[in-house]
Amino acid sequence: ASFENDDHEIIAQHPKGEPAVVSEFTVHNDNALVAGLKLTKAYLGKPQSASFIFAIFCLGAGVSLVENLLFLLLVDDLHSSYTVCGISVVVTVAFEIPLLQGSRWLLRNFSCRLLFSIALVCYIVRAVGYTFCPNGWCILGFEPLHGITFACYDLAAVRYVAAITPAEQLTTGQGIRN
Repeated sequence: ASFENDDHEIIAQHPKGEPAVVSEFTVHNDNALVAGLKLTKAYLGKPQSASFIFAIFCLGAGVSLVENLLFLLLVDDLHSSYTVCGISVVVTVAFEIPLLQGSRWLLRNFSCRLLFSIALVCYIVRAVGYTFCPNGWCILGFEPLHGITFACYDLAAVRYVAAITPAEQLTTGQGIRN
């Protein structure tokens, strides 16, 4: 059995007999559909927004592909040690941390478009550069570009998605980046 309280929240009975508040989106599928359509309109309603969302998806897929296959390239194809794999992670993080720490300054001084463009250029140079590397140590020279790609991509995506997402759906909206 369920009923509404004075604040018009849907109250359901908890299995232990205690009342539990359940979101209206859980109870009413129609509201979830309306919310989903509102979010879709916000993202695809303007050509600029739709193209940015598409670019977020493409770059995210590309970065994920490289991250998931890099160690296979290093160990299986370039016959590198696990030490080189570990050093590659240290190098990427060493460049991400200062950039993310300075995120306020970056967002204040650079547009989302410029940050995202920097991320794209760094990703392309990194991915193409890997194809010219004869050994794992050479790969390490391209790893700082991952830190720049990640920081610039993440900052631009978070800022842009927050700007085009309706206020009541900001948390849901940030999930588009994943």
